[in-house]
Amino acid sequence: MHFYEVSRTEREAVLLVLPRDSAFKELIIEAFAEGMTQRPETTFGLVNADVFQRCDTNDGRLTFCGLSLGSTWKE
Repeated sequence: MHFYEVSRTEREAVLLVLPRDSAFKELIIEAFAEGMTQRPETTFGLVNADVFQRCDTNDGRLTFCGLSLGSTWKE
């Protein structure tokens, strides 16, 4: 959400330590969703609810998934 508040140098330093592959955005959402399949009732009011909503509909409201997939990060 605050991409441009972090300098390019700082972002590049993070990627050196924690590299991302080309499918990171999709894979992180899949990992969250997989971890919640047995306990969906625990997601209400949390970022996790956004992950489940992404599976059903994308009604345009600001969500974790929308922020992740639409982020300025290339990876």
